[in-house]
Amino acid sequence: MLVVDPITSSGTVQGVVRDLDGAPIEGALVSVSGTPLSALSDASGSYSIPGVPYADLTITATAFGYNDTTIAVTLSAPVLSQDIELSLRPLLTIHGVVTGSDAPLVPLEFVNIGLSGYATDQVTTDADGEFVLSGVPGLANYAISATMNGYAGAVIEFTLADLDLDLDTLVLDQALISALELRAVAMPDAARITWQDPRLGKEEFMVNDAGECTFSYTNEPMEGVYLGNRFTIPDTLTIAQVEVSFDIFPNAVDLVSITVFDADEEMLVTSAPFLTPEDSTFVVDIPNIMVDGDVFVMVHWQNNAASTNALCIDQSAEALNTAYIKYPGQPAVLFSDFLGTEPGSFKVRLGTLVPDPVQTSAPLPTYSLYRGHADSLANTDDWLLLNSTPVT
Repeated sequence: MLVVDPITSSGTVQGVVRDLDGAPIEGALVSVSGTPLSALSDASGSYSIPGVPYADLTITATAFGYNDTTIAVTLSAPVLSQDIELSLRPLLTIHGVVTGSDAPLVPLEFVNIGLSGYATDQVTTDADGEFVLSGVPGLANYAISATMNGYAGAVIEFTLADLDLDLDTLVLDQALISALELRAVAMPDAARITWQDPRLGKEEFMVNDAGECTFSYTNEPMEGVYLGNRFTIPDTLTIAQVEVSFDIFPNAVDLVSITVFDADEEMLVTSAPFLTPEDSTFVVDIPNIMVDGDVFVMVHWQNNAASTNALCIDQSAEALNTAYIKYPGQPAVLFSDFLGTEPGSFKVRLGTLVPDPVQTSAPLPTYSLYRGHADSLANTDDWLLLNSTPVT
């Protein structure tokens, strides 16, 4: 007769997780270091981890709001009972005041304050520019963000110890806010220029692609060509920026520009020249203009001695068929018809300014008005200043 005596090589680690007063902690994660083995404690604080190999082990228990506890144990029997105590983290208060660089002594109300890290929270500043975040667990790493229309956002990273924290005064840099819905109407002996409160506008990008770069195209040497998208404008809006993406494959680096045409293919505005780096996505500023119909937004190659890094196109099924090609003096042609390729959209995205009626205490910005010819929008250094003092 052959008798097989099985040898047990693993067991179960079990126990109860409690606080320092002996109360059970539910939802504590108990894990065996160096293994994927873990378990959550139940409402009675009990946990059980089966299949733990016999060895000298390190057991770690973590629970939100408590300090981690690590215990060294030795498992050499089918069951090891190991209770664990966790100590509470201190609950602290973070305080601060927010002002703007344009008026550092004037508090800003309605600033959005976001806490991220070990714990998360969100508040807004009051009429005195103050914010208070209460009940924040200490002994952890955090970041606080402060955002408000009209100002550049700010982020502060810090380690919260075991004492309340006073961040004193946060000064947000005033942003250069583009005028919203700027309009100029010709009159017999003058022009009427109006715009909306720019503090109540936000940036949005019109996107025709689905985020893929399935192929890319560029210029032939010394070829004057435009590649870009037609965007459907449902109403009037302000356009201010263009985002472009170039492919990963390297060619030459050279200067190109962004040109915007209206639906009749009349040129509206041209950007300053910019370089075509490979494997890059970036935003190009263009002079702000109001449009009330479809526009073509296109990258323009002109007098480039070599083929530059190529503009990405998305020809996936999810992309809209809005890619166009245009040569000077000729009408724009749908790119899929021109080359007989799959429909698609170039990774050219249109940045717009749209109304965003949010609360803000940012002061109304002031502007100077200049007059010049539309052909020189990309370089306004020689334009004539019209007002003697800034206007709101």
